[in-house]
Amino acid sequence: MLLHTLALAVILLLVQVEDTAGTISPCQVDCRHYGSALGNLADDPFHCNMYYVCFDWFTYSTIPFTCPDGQMFDTYSKTCMKEGYKCSGPCQRCSYDCINNPILGQAADFYSCSTYRQCSGGSGTVISCPPDNPYFDGNICQNDYTKCCSCRPECSQEDVQLHRMVPDFSNCTNFYLCVAPGIPDETSHGHCPNGNFDQFGKNCNSNAPCIVSCSNEPPDNGCVTKWICEEEGYFPKCTASCDPTYFWCTASDIGQEAKPQECTHHFVLDPISMICVPPENCPV
Repeated sequence: MLLHTLALAVILLLVQVEDTAGTISPCQVDCRHYGSALGNLADDPFHCNMYYVCFDWFTYSTIPFTCPDGQMFDTYSKTCMKEGYKCSGPCQRCSYDCINNPILGQAADFYSCSTYRQCSGGSGTVISCPPDNPYFDGNICQNDYTKCCSCRPECSQEDVQLHRMVPDFSNCTNFYLCVAPGIPDETSHGHCPNGNFDQFGKNCNSNAPCIVSCSNEPPDNGCVTKWICEEEGYFPKCTASCDPTYFWCTASDIGQEAKPQECTHHFVLDPISMICVPPENCPV
């Protein structure tokens, strides 16, 4: 009877451990292979060329280490490799509310990439990013606007079950396919073959109006990397310097991302006159 009770207790303990281990998020360092033939190194969820050192199943080094130059950390062999490696799956860092306990303990602001909330007990304290790293990416404040959490759609469990699409708020001809709850990443980013994405019907429709909730990115040193057409006309890539690239928006481009244009003859665009000029004639 005693042996039976002990055996049952061991089984329950193993089930509890397995269940606890199974809840690890892709954004967390996973050391569950510690003590196995895979060794004691674990993927850095945010950088493919970095790794952590595990001390047991649940504790690891406070900072990650970098693979030798040109190598990436392979999620299968748990070693740094030059080729044939496979990075760990995408980590969904972005969350818009503190109620659902975001895995990194921080919630982004849907309308502003420069602020976020430090969550505690279902609510959060608003924090502003510093000027040198003005954009919040779900984990830290950094200087790459393209990694912003703001103005991105969110998929519910029902959206995933019904294979729904959700809008790209910065481009009315694009959408995201819901494959997992939360904010989708670029792996499920699609483009409508015709017309715009219907935010109400959740499909591409040639008769759907163009609805853009998020406008162009703030300039970085006076330059932008993309331009969403809000009106017709020509628009400079850089406003504080001369650059050969500019954007042209026609009536049919409204709400869509403009295709970059280039000045010919090695000229650059004067952002004041909006005319292509020789570089030596640039007034700014």
